Amino acid sequence: AIQTITSAAARKESHGAHPCEDFPDRDDEKWMKYTLSFLHDVNELKVELTYRHVIDTMLDENECKPVPRF
Repeated sequence: AIQTITSAAARKESHGAHPCEDFPDRDDEKWMKYTLSFLHDVNELKVELTYRHVIDTMLDENECKPVPRF
């Protein structure tokens, strides 16, 4: 739960299941990224946040072959 709370508090926008009264609008320019959270020591409850870019392109058939039906 501490990772979810820390991740949600770090976002300065409303997005998905985490609306924020202080930031009621979605901000894709700054926040279209994945939040990755790490809890290295459960006794400390110190959460490390990093971010990863969202890949928003589709793979074509050369990059990912379709799986045939049985």
